[in-house]
Amino acid sequence: MKGKKGTISQYAGRLYRLHENKSEVIIYDYVDFEILMTHRMFLKRIRGYRVIGYQVEELGKAIPQ
Repeated sequence: MKGKKGTISQYAGRLYRLHENKSEVIIYDYVDFEILMTHRMFLKRIRGYRVIGYQVEELGKAIPQ
């Protein structure tokens, strides 16, 4: 998890630097659960978000029209 934590921490840190007066940063992460590889990558990112202190909420799956 070392690499993922560093990458996610770096990306999140950039969001905070761009808006110093913000009190909250929300990251929306999209994934196609039908593709096994992207689903697994998403699960790794979720662990990384939690390690750096983010609360993770699943908003639901979008249904294609």
